[in-house]
Amino acid sequence: MGDFDVRYIALRNEEVANTGPLTPLLFTFSYAGFSPANGVTQADLKAEAKRLGLDMNTMRIIYGSNPYKSEDGTLHVCTVEAIRQRLCKAAPTLPLEQRISYAKTLLASDNRCSWVEFDPAYNKKATFSLGGDDQTLNIKADC
Repeated sequence: MGDFDVRYIALRNEEVANTGPLTPLLFTFSYAGFSPANGVTQADLKAEAKRLGLDMNTMRIIYGSNPYKSEDGTLHVCTVEAIRQRLCKAAPTLPLEQRISYAKTLLASDNRCSWVEFDPAYNKKATFSLGGDDQTLNIKADC
C-alpha cells in the first residue's frame, strides 16, 4: 500500500493477552519504496550493481530501501548503529492513523478476518511486549 509492504499474522492469545473470542493480529509495515534521503540515487545503485555483478533486485535485498553513501562514495546499509552515528537517516515510518487505515483496508479485502475496533490500550500493551513501536499495529479481529 503506497510505499509500504503491509502484512499481518494471527497470534496466539498467550503471546499477547487474552483477547476472548477475538483473534490477536500483528500488522507489520515495512518501507518498500526507495528513500533518497541519504544521498543515494538509483544511478548509484545501478553502478554498484554493475561493479558487483549483481542485478537490481539483489541490490535491493542487500541494501534495503534506505542505503547511504559515505564520503568516499561507497554504499552502505543504513543500520541502527549508522543512524546513531548520524551517518544516515532511518527509513520513513507511518503515523498510527495511517497504519490503522491500511490495516482496515487490508482486512476489508481479505475475507479471513474482519475489523472490530481499534483499542489503543491493547495496541500499546501488545506493542510493548512484541516491540516495533512505529512499524507495527496490534488489534483484536473477528477471524
